Amino acid sequence: MPELIMPGSTPETVKPMATSMKARMENQTPAQIEQAEMQYLPSLISSVDRINQVAKIASKADPNTQAEVMYELYTIDLRKAVASIDCPVMLMGAWIAYKQYGVTRESVTKAYLDQVASVKNSTIEINDTGKHFIFYDEPAWFNEKMDAFLSK
Repeated sequence: MPELIMPGSTPETVKPMATSMKARMENQTPAQIEQAEMQYLPSLISSVDRINQVAKIASKADPNTQAEVMYELYTIDLRKAVASIDCPVMLMGAWIAYKQYGVTRESVTKAYLDQVASVKNSTIEINDTGKHFIFYDEPAWFNEKMDAFLSK
């Protein structure tokens, strides 16, 4: 997913950054994990209560697993592999939290479409008001889209 996170990047170009991030994350204590989560979760979740909840949950997770997940998120490009998916796929996305960085609904939609271009039966749903954790920020919208997708 490096292209989605950092347009123009490849697994090879982000590997040094991902390796450094992984090494830093692997050695974090639960308190350090929670502190780090509290710093960046406001860009992903609107509700302070939910931010606190997610930070607490994250602080209980295995730091090696968290580090590996983030490393793989940056260093594995699945765009070709997803072509083998033979069931319907719905990808939900949000963009408003990144508007201040020049991101638009159109640019996010294109980026997500590029991620699933090889999936034969994919649907993209873009939320215009929620941040990354759409299910917390816009639960009614999330549930409506999910119910409609699952009822097909």
